[in-house]
Amino acid sequence: MPESRKADASAATEKKFDVVAEFLSPLILPREAFRRSIDDVFISGATWRGALAQLELGQSGILGVSVGGRRRSKEFRRLFDTRLGRFGYLYPYYATDDLMVKKDVINAVFPCPLTVWRCDKCCRVKQVNPSSGSAMGWYDTVLYRIRQHTVPAQSGQLVRLMCPAANCGQRLARRRGLVVWEGRPKGKQYRIFTVVAQAMKRLRLSVDARTPEKKGYFREYLVPAANAAGERLVFFGRCTLANEQVEALRNYAARSADARVNRGGFRFQLAIGARRSSGFGKCLLWLRPREETGASVEDRLDAFQRALRRVLSSADAVYASLTFLAPAVLRDERFSPVFVPNDPKMLFRDCAVPPPESLEFVAGASAVGFVRIGGWSMAWQHRKPVQWAVAPGSVWTFRCAKSEKKMLVDFLQHVERVGIGETTHLGEGDVAVCNQVHVHLDYGKY
Repeated sequence: MPESRKADASAATEKKFDVVAEFLSPLILPREAFRRSIDDVFISGATWRGALAQLELGQSGILGVSVGGRRRSKEFRRLFDTRLGRFGYLYPYYATDDLMVKKDVINAVFPCPLTVWRCDKCCRVKQVNPSSGSAMGWYDTVLYRIRQHTVPAQSGQLVRLMCPAANCGQRLARRRGLVVWEGRPKGKQYRIFTVVAQAMKRLRLSVDARTPEKKGYFREYLVPAANAAGERLVFFGRCTLANEQVEALRNYAARSADARVNRGGFRFQLAIGARRSSGFGKCLLWLRPREETGASVEDRLDAFQRALRRVLSSADAVYASLTFLAPAVLRDERFSPVFVPNDPKMLFRDCAVPPPESLEFVAGASAVGFVRIGGWSMAWQHRKPVQWAVAPGSVWTFRCAKSEKKMLVDFLQHVERVGIGETTHLGEGDVAVCNQVHVHLDYGKY
């Protein structure tokens, strides 16, 4: 069977779920959870996947047993099989209505792309004429940089980006943090989301209680379960499970006292974060069947091409962008970290759906950052190795010949479904194809 047909068959045997984690008590996260600033808090797929595993192992009496002790059940190994399913990253939001009503928010919180720039003056005034500038003072530069890359004579304009609003002319600065898409057709479509958190320092002592020598401090952040307005702290995300995983999860929820099966979905009572034994991090985790309401990959790609024609009169190729929604660990043939896909064929050599032969990376229209990721492994009971990864919000831009557009669409659909890089089953390497931010906030149309 060809690789593309195998990928289609695996997609048919998967079910997609919306993940909602509603916190009942304050959440304590270590300093590593805030990759760049306090605005970048999230819950990784490994965190809530490990909390699910810990809940089942604790109820079955296997938690803490050595390797030579009781064996884990077949359903447990099937549910947490690294070859099946994807446990995505969860991003915060303050919800006021019922969780079943907030379906439009689940996929609307995401890391801001590194190609988005802001004008500090327009952001403070918040009264900008839409005919001369963005209503928010934000501008995305992917389409503009594609034009600069195509027209070498204008490449010097990339050195300094100025605000195009009337009577402004301020220099633009890069926007970082989390973004909420409100879906409004006019006016302010996006807004910054800030998590209310309190920094804490805790004394670190020696493991041996007889010699409590000072070993430094723990740096942690306490996130309240509700803000000053009474809005609840809720984390949104998504996951993909194979049919055998869904069946194992249903059997587990039927016999567990902390789980329920409701409307085709599942509800679990978990504890996430640090100091769980002290009552912190208690939450209700909901898994609901996902309803596909957004535009398809092909529609987003066509909208990207139409927006590109506004700034580029004649495009001799098909352009596409990949926006990272989670960190991605990538390695080359020598197992060295990769942040820029200068050789797409080498990077996607193990992809089930091969990329087009003419696929080329457009470095001038991309923006890449890097972070260190690690964590705590519940299975190993010690820290995970620290690795370098592509930062969330990074943008890769590619182009290929127009004759290979169908092949490009199939490749992008597969990449968006399975992710890029290592440990994709933990949600790492999650990407969005032709993010709508590039079209809504295009710098070239002002």
